[in-house]
Amino acid sequence: MGSAIVRGLVDGRVLSTEDVIVVEQNVQRRRFLETLFEGTVPVVSTVPRADYYLLATKPQDIARAVREIVNVNEQGILVSIAAGVTLKTLHELSSYKATCIRVMPNAPAMIGQGLSAICSNDSVPQSVKDFVSELFGAVGDVIFIDESKMNLMTAVSGSGPAYLYLFAEAFEDAAVALGLPYDLAKKIVQKTILGASLMYARDEEDLRTLRRDVTSPGGTTAAGTMELERFALRRALFDAVEAAMVKAESLGNA
Repeated sequence: MGSAIVRGLVDGRVLSTEDVIVVEQNVQRRRFLETLFEGTVPVVSTVPRADYYLLATKPQDIARAVREIVNVNEQGILVSIAAGVTLKTLHELSSYKATCIRVMPNAPAMIGQGLSAICSNDSVPQSVKDFVSELFGAVGDVIFIDESKMNLMTAVSGSGPAYLYLFAEAFEDAAVALGLPYDLAKKIVQKTILGASLMYARDEEDLRTLRRDVTSPGGTTAAGTMELERFALRRALFDAVEAAMVKAESLGNA
């Protein structure tokens, strides 16, 4: 995700290559990033002094990353995309000297179609919020939410693409099992999901209306959706979102 954001910033000319430095301490990963950025963005092993620091680490690595940053610039601006890590934790790790912002982007940011939720304390200057919004706007849409909703946002938007991929995978498998060649099944499922998503994104009608328009009384769609309801698709999705939200909360408490 960090790589996608950096690529979006550079390709979208939000920042020049001279304004970005990528820090990666793992040797193999660093070599990969050097190849990925093709010498346009420096990739180093130690934290340099900077104004903004994008923390694109796993939650369990946040403490070490913040300590290294504070040792270089204790008043730096920390922008964390680590799931579950709260603003309170970031402030405590930086001894309350750093300005902290929490962001949750999602996987479609890798193709410039992401959705990033941003939250911060009231003490953060508007100019900083605007700059962070501009940064993540380079890889998709941006919304500001209260931190109390951030773990739910993580469960819905952050984890959501995986739920859709699982649904698409099951959709493909069913099509293949019932007689379609795999390549054809994949193309049909891709176009069906894409087309339906674009209709949904127009936001002219709600989902129930869209579904009703496709569902003829006593028809094939009605028979299919009855089976999905019989196997409690709605309940399964609710439980999935709730489990992901609880997991995000536990990561923040770890």
